[in-house]
Amino acid sequence: MILRWSQTARDDLTDILLHIAADDPATALRFIDGLTAVGEALLDVPRGYPLVDGIRAKDIRRRSYRGYGLYYRVTGERLTVLRVLHGARDVHSLLDKNPATD
Repeated sequence: MILRWSQTARDDLTDILLHIAADDPATALRFIDGLTAVGEALLDVPRGYPLVDGIRAKDIRRRSYRGYGLYYRVTGERLTVLRVLHGARDVHSLLDKNPATD
């Protein structure tokens, strides 16, 4: 299976990095390393996390990591991380507006 990060997910990671780095650059780098490691670990159990209910986009799953959700889709032999969003955000609205593309 191949892991791919959508451009929107990569932009999300950059935003998270910049937000945390404003207070502590070293912590920001460690946090992003943790998020990306969790993304890579999804390849071990790609369908092991729940589908997200209540959004128009179909077959999107979520894996949580320290208050953030990695929203992803499995298509054939490809796992695409679509978004990385903080749990306090209106995730359903954001995924409906811009779920990202595979």
